[in-house]
Amino acid sequence: MPWTSSSISCAVFGFYLNCGGRSHVEVFQKEGARFSETDQINHFCLEVEHIDAAIAHIASMGVDITAKKHACDDTYQAWLRDPNEVKIELFEYTGKSAQFTGGDRVADW
Repeated sequence: MPWTSSSISCAVFGFYLNCGGRSHVEVFQKEGARFSETDQINHFCLEVEHIDAAIAHIASMGVDITAKKHACDDTYQAWLRDPNEVKIELFEYTGKSAQFTGGDRVADW
């Protein structure tokens, strides 16, 4: 997967993810750290306000991203990976999202 576009850029020390508009994230490695010693992250999650637009923007930059999925917690989510293969979840709340309404949910992943 190419990481040279304006949407995602990568260097040895980290990467930037532009999710469109003012939504972005920057991740950098600690100087001297080796990924094999710091690969304890399964995934991290970023909230976006318009997941369809975020997916379209990221995909337009040549980055692999999944289609939108309606998750068991009644959010919408999509997934991509950083240059070290750490999973990045994008999600959008809905009016029924468990984070607001509570209740038990069964994860379907």
